[in-house]
Amino acid sequence: MLARLGARLAIGVMVLGSPAIVSVSAQPAQAAVPNPELSRLLDAGSEAVKQRRWAEALGLYQQAQLIDGQDARIASAIGYLYTELGDFRQAALSFERAIAMDSQTAAFAFGAATAYANLGEYAAAERYYEQSLRLDNKRAEAYRGLATVQQRRGNLVGAINTYQRWQQLEPNNWQPRNEMGKIYLQQRQFTNALQVLQAATRLAPREADIYSNLAIAQLGLNNPRAALTSLQSSISLDPRNPRTLLKAGDIYLVLGDREAANRNYRRAFELNRNSAKTLDRYTQILLDQGDATLATVYLRDALRLEPRNPDFHLRLGLAYLARGLKPEARSSLNQAALLYQQRGDSNGQQQAAAALRQL
Repeated sequence: MLARLGARLAIGVMVLGSPAIVSVSAQPAQAAVPNPELSRLLDAGSEAVKQRRWAEALGLYQQAQLIDGQDARIASAIGYLYTELGDFRQAALSFERAIAMDSQTAAFAFGAATAYANLGEYAAAERYYEQSLRLDNKRAEAYRGLATVQQRRGNLVGAINTYQRWQQLEPNNWQPRNEMGKIYLQQRQFTNALQVLQAATRLAPREADIYSNLAIAQLGLNNPRAALTSLQSSISLDPRNPRTLLKAGDIYLVLGDREAANRNYRRAFELNRNSAKTLDRYTQILLDQGDATLATVYLRDALRLEPRNPDFHLRLGLAYLARGLKPEARSSLNQAALLYQQRGDSNGQQQAAAALRQL
């Protein structure tokens, strides 16, 4: 009798500093059944998985492991369930147990890599992604995961190489080209970015994210008219995407159209009020327009999301100052100055000091 387990793995992927979630379906784990009790546990565990009762399924598979502790597939099933429950440390340990028993199954290494990536232990994640690809070099999500952790470790050249390997595997897939374009933008290699992003648009002419990235490359090459055209294409394809609207606002600001920039920032905020980036742009609009009271409200929200962001503390201090709340302003501005100092940001320190002199 065979017990089947389906699960999902999730890894946070960096896209120009913003996180996105990629989910992939794991292959069913199968275990040979040596006795009736093990058969019962695996059948019950399989049914619990079908009903998405992850904790119950985990308990059943753990009982099964007590009976047969040498089956790598049971260990990997436990790893998948820990991943589903968000316990990535135990997930990593379970996948490593599976690998110790069977080092030739790519899915086990991929599971371990995903768990370590979610833990922020990128060296271990990179090692297991590479192991997964040595065993199965046709898994696109392993290339994506590997490139992501390479970026997190600052190895942008390695990440580009990984995306090129993915591109060779799937030459008609626009995503590796788009991701390479984003890295080139980070490096301010606008010509390289333009080339790969234009190739991506030919493969996927209705993907809004490509056009917003293309607009940044064109702007970097001093072609604002082309950038504006690409930007408008991006918004028309995905008018309710806050990230696209934020990019639009940034580009309009560079083009000197503050009204259009603010319109896009405000729309992004309306669509996603729980994003530090949208709050960053929107609170600046409020301060520019003299609405210090509302700015105070949303800056507190922003600081709940990013309590060590010195820009938010500085802006909150300025909002308090505009309202005549000097003790609160002093506290926020001192905190901003401290955080800027810790970051080695002399310009930020000067701004905080200038604001403190107004008290």
